[in-house]
Amino acid sequence: MNRLTFFCILAGLAALHSCNKYDFAGFASVTDTHVNERFDASMKLIEAHPVADVNAASEDYEMYLVTDIHYDGTSDRLERFVSACTSDTVAEKVVLCLGDIVSGRDCQSAAFSKLQPLSEAGWRFLNALGNHDTFFREYDKFREFWPLTTYTFKVNVPSGASDLFICLDTAEGSCGTSQRAWLEDQLKAAAGKYRSINVYTHTHFFNTDISQFPSGNFSLEDTYDLMSLFSRYGVTSVLTGHKHHFEHRSFRGVAYYTFNALCNNRGSCYKVTFGKELQLKEINL
Repeated sequence: MNRLTFFCILAGLAALHSCNKYDFAGFASVTDTHVNERFDASMKLIEAHPVADVNAASEDYEMYLVTDIHYDGTSDRLERFVSACTSDTVAEKVVLCLGDIVSGRDCQSAAFSKLQPLSEAGWRFLNALGNHDTFFREYDKFREFWPLTTYTFKVNVPSGASDLFICLDTAEGSCGTSQRAWLEDQLKAAAGKYRSINVYTHTHFFNTDISQFPSGNFSLEDTYDLMSLFSRYGVTSVLTGHKHHFEHRSFRGVAYYTFNALCNNRGSCYKVTFGKELQLKEINL
């Protein structure tokens, strides 16, 4: 067996492993054109059905956050997450998911079924697209359940103030051209109007390795551009997944969080308190 054959075998095995960071399936990932196409499709949907505001019961409110579920039908962790949410009587009935719901082929329908008790209990599952959600040409199936990849919504608090949430599609490690222009327009319009501006998306910043190459790391140019936008227009926090490990850094007035993966051996979700300051409570599942 020559070295090239050996490498290809290793790459194939790594690509099929549900929680393996070495994601050689990215070689078949879609391109910047597809980012733009998904953005255009989201904007058309939002014209007819905007994402509804959340009216919080208090100035400081809690929402659940989960990322990198990588559901493949072999773990009950997703059911435990849903149970943790639905048994909570204090938090707002909102889940922010930072992408990678599924792992592998033909899992979307099963994952959606596992999440249905949330909807039945009045919860909203607001998802960002992850790189694994686009692999194996499965995105067409995925969008039957989660069609929006770029959108905004507001959380209104009793004092009359509001927090803005912006969901971005960074599944390919790029915003694309159309979404990038839209993002700057949104941030310009929001500056000074909201108590906080919170961006959530899949791909993390401050990348220190190439383990996700080439499926989902930002280029240095994209990193500089996006982080400059966030600082310039007063973004409060940027919430990301993808890396499977928790990290918190502040840069030029913006707090960047990368969250632990639900699929890890010690997987977890989070209760996030939004208010005067962002507070986290990690819940191991």
